[in-house]
Amino acid sequence: MTAMPAPDPAAATTASGDTGSHRLADLDVHDDAVLTAYHRLHGRALGHDRPRFVPTSCAELAAILRTPSDRQERRTLGAFDGERLVGTALSVLPLRDNLDLAWLFVIVDPDLRRRGIGRALAVAGLAHAAGHRRHRVLSEFELDGAVSTEAATAYGPVAFARGLGFAIASREVRRELALPADPDRLAALDERARRAAAYRIETHTGLPDPSDLPDLVRLMGLVTVDAPTGSVTIEPEHFTADGVARLLTAKLAAGMHLLTVLARDGDGAVVGFSTQQASGEPAAPVIQTDTYVARLHRGHGLGAAMKAAGIRWWTQQQPARQRILTCNAQDNAAMVAINEAAGFVPIETLFLVARIAP
Repeated sequence: MTAMPAPDPAAATTASGDTGSHRLADLDVHDDAVLTAYHRLHGRALGHDRPRFVPTSCAELAAILRTPSDRQERRTLGAFDGERLVGTALSVLPLRDNLDLAWLFVIVDPDLRRRGIGRALAVAGLAHAAGHRRHRVLSEFELDGAVSTEAATAYGPVAFARGLGFAIASREVRRELALPADPDRLAALDERARRAAAYRIETHTGLPDPSDLPDLVRLMGLVTVDAPTGSVTIEPEHFTADGVARLLTAKLAAGMHLLTVLARDGDGAVVGFSTQQASGEPAAPVIQTDTYVARLHRGHGLGAAMKAAGIRWWTQQQPARQRILTCNAQDNAAMVAINEAAGFVPIETLFLVARIAP
């Protein structure tokens, strides 16, 4: 990736185009009217040209943006056309780890793209990162279908990022499993999981048991270390039991359904987990968030065992659910093999992009 100069903060005050100037201002996400406008824009922008896009409910978005965090600082900047919100830039700064890194997510109303709004928001976000001495900035873009790294540069979002000095760091594929799952596919997962006979697989709904949280948060912090992230190196993330419980409680209050599948060794310690969630709409898709097995316990079929347990739980307990979504890096061969064995098929491609300033 090419090292780029820090952006000029003065360039982030307005966005000018053939619609005139657009005012930039910080958003108060605790204001219900502001959050409603943000949610509406979020769905329009992220769902554009993505027929399989799964929108986030307004209640879930509120849980994510409003819940206090002990591990990251968030800033949400808005671009306004008069009083109408037409773009946002969400900046996320880790506070406990990866202190040279920031995340930046820019969205613009699809009808107002290519008018300088996104660039003004991005430059402001980059200036915010630079002001906090974050010389690495990461972002993500999702495209419909199977898109190669070479072909991605022709797509608007990736071309936009490259124009700001970002480069593609890794490629992930989002896959979908239609429910109910094929019994033969589940049998294939069971065959893979036979090596896990010495372990115990459990399913838990809602909040994890407080006694399991120390093991769980330790493993959660290792996900970004062991999961392939291409050319980007990420330090272990430092979660706290209180912080995780606080966010999960907010999601439950937003009407979400949470499932945690745990793998325990012979001593009862948690050595693997799989987390999944779905909105309160009975037919809404299930989102597989993370699956992780501690290094010393790999090779025993625990990933397959937890995957099968999760699929069966949703099928039996909430039969109106029609699909499960998961996302893995293209070079995460072990998990991709498990998902393909279960019957997951590719539907979208996600690109992690990175910008490194001197």
